[in-house]
Amino acid sequence: YEGDLADAVDALRPGFVVDATLAWTDGSARFREVETVRETRFRFADGIEGMFEAAVETWEQIRAEGEPVGSITTRSNDGDPNGALYLFADGPGSDTFDEVRSGRLPIEPLVARVNDSRGDDDPREVFVLRPAAHEFVAVYVVFDRDGVLAQTVRDTYDLGPGLAAGLDASYPTDGDDSVGDDSDGGDEADGDDGGDFDALDRL
Repeated sequence: YEGDLADAVDALRPGFVVDATLAWTDGSARFREVETVRETRFRFADGIEGMFEAAVETWEQIRAEGEPVGSITTRSNDGDPNGALYLFADGPGSDTFDEVRSGRLPIEPLVARVNDSRGDDDPREVFVLRPAAHEFVAVYVVFDRDGVLAQTVRDTYDLGPGLAAGLDASYPTDGDDSVGDDSDGGDEADGDDGGDFDALDRL
C-alpha cells in the first residue's frame, strides 16, 4: 500500500468497522479503498489472573444452572449500566478463546445487540478475557470506549493505556518532585482500614 491508503490501513485495529473495496488479483485480498466507520476496539488477554468478581459470580450461577452461556449487565457505582458481560464455557477439549479471536465465534452480534438496546451506534471497547483459574471466556462489551471502566480494565489486564496513563500525564515533568514522590504515598492510598481500592469491585 502507498500514500493515504497505506496510512488508513496502518491505522486499522481489531474491531474497527470499515467501508471498503477489496480486490483479489493474486489470490490474496487487498484493500483498494477503506474508510473507518466506527472505531470499536477488540482486546484479547489469555491466562489472566484476578478475574473480576461479577464474572466469577455469574459463571458460578451458570454452572449451577447447567448452562454453557450466560450474561449480565454491569453497572457503575451510581447504578448506571456500563457494560454487557457475556460468558462462554471453555472446558477441556474446547478452545473458545481461540474461536473468538479467530472470528469463528463472532463478537459482532453481541456488539450489535448492545447497540440495539442502547439505541445508538457509538464505538465500544470489547475485552475478550480467559482467566487462568476458571473454565470460561468472558466477552465484555463496555459501552463507553473512553470511559473510566474501559480504562480500568485496560490497566488491570495490561491491555493498553488506561487510567494510570492519564494520571501520569497529570504529574509535573519539569523537575518538580514535590508532587507524587512521597515514599508513604502508596500506603496512604490504600486507606487506614487496610482495604485496597478496586475500581472493579462493584461490577
